[in-house]
Amino acid sequence: MPGACAVREFGHHFKAAAAAGIRFLLKDWADVRDYHKRGPLHHAAAEGFSDACKYFVEDLKLDIDDKDDFNKTPLIYAAEHKHTSTAKLLVDYGAALECNKGRFPLLYAVENGDIELMKSLLSKGAKVDFSNSDFCSALVHAAMSGHHDASRLLLEHGANPNGHPYSDTFTPLRFAIQARSLPCVKLLVEANATLNGEEHEISYIWTMKNAPLPLHLAAVYGNSEIVKRLLQNGADPNIKRVARFSDEDVWIPRKPIWVAAQYGHVDVVKDLFPCTKPDYEEWSIDSILGHRQPIRKGKKKDRAERMHKGKGRRSH
Repeated sequence: MPGACAVREFGHHFKAAAAAGIRFLLKDWADVRDYHKRGPLHHAAAEGFSDACKYFVEDLKLDIDDKDDFNKTPLIYAAEHKHTSTAKLLVDYGAALECNKGRFPLLYAVENGDIELMKSLLSKGAKVDFSNSDFCSALVHAAMSGHHDASRLLLEHGANPNGHPYSDTFTPLRFAIQARSLPCVKLLVEANATLNGEEHEISYIWTMKNAPLPLHLAAVYGNSEIVKRLLQNGADPNIKRVARFSDEDVWIPRKPIWVAAQYGHVDVVKDLFPCTKPDYEEWSIDSILGHRQPIRKGKKKDRAERMHKGKGRRSH
């Protein structure tokens, strides 16, 4: 086991040797680990030193799937740091494409918009719907980053447009709306992503069935083009779901039009008005913008009473 001094010097000397291609020096450092159990192959991959990686794998027979304290392999480091050629080299050598926990190479390629590496990983059999411990699939990360081309590639390889089957919170469409990415929204809608919550009734974050739907989120963010796209493809503007506002202590199920009004998105209110069923007789855009959704009186007292009654039942 190397001493503390050797570990401190490891990074500096190793990088210099790898950059210069000095093999006998690389061999001297082959068994050294840093404080997080990262070996020379981890560091070579993270720096994009493809020749050094090739030497370690071919000549020194180092474990290509060696994991550090963060459960990261050399391939993960290469993908994370956008070293496409190095990552592809490791893939060609047979590096594992998934890990038993944590993040995975395809996810990093997606987040970086690295289409070339994505194609390499998918061609070698990377699971397109593999998800991390938060139920976030690669398509979810593509959507939240607004990576249209990455989203298209994943869908072409059979990615589930609704993300993880047991989460109605972490769906690609929700994150595409939050990212205000109309191209990603169009792709997902065309791929038959769920709009009205029919297929997702379980959520580990929202413990109720009235979690906000895509149209409610679009109303929150005030993107008129996204709202129109959702409506054109069958989003129901008359479903009431919860949306929380900064000036309230209570959560009240509302139609999307009231959500848009509460946030002051006039254009979205106008988009939703023709297809929303009236809530009262003198139903008009002016009345909606003028009155908005009535807020319950005594809200703080009501909230305190509900929390008191709910003690012992809530798990979070």
